[in-house]
Amino acid sequence: MIEEKSSRADKKVALYVTILVFGVEDTSEYGANMSEELAELLKQDTEGKHRFDLLPPSLKRYVLNYVTSVKSQQLRIERAFLLISNLKQIPLGKENFRRILGKD
Repeated sequence: MIEEKSSRADKKVALYVTILVFGVEDTSEYGANMSEELAELLKQDTEGKHRFDLLPPSLKRYVLNYVTSVKSQQLRIERAFLLISNLKQIPLGKENFRRILGKD
């Protein structure tokens, strides 16, 4: 029996991969979905709504994602109230993630 030795250099394999990417247009007002709990709080709290509207888009999305990231309705209510209450205490123009969370 005769065995042939071949090196890897002799075996060239071409691999071609096609990647399809589908995009869906984001039609939400803020670039993220608003929870019913936060929407209701902003309806009732005009100062909180005004301060929320003044936030840059990235901070609005942060608030929306933080509130909606939990399953519990009670926890969403608590988070919405906490963030909007903290937001109202922060001087205009000094808003950031840590302050909105109440860490600073």
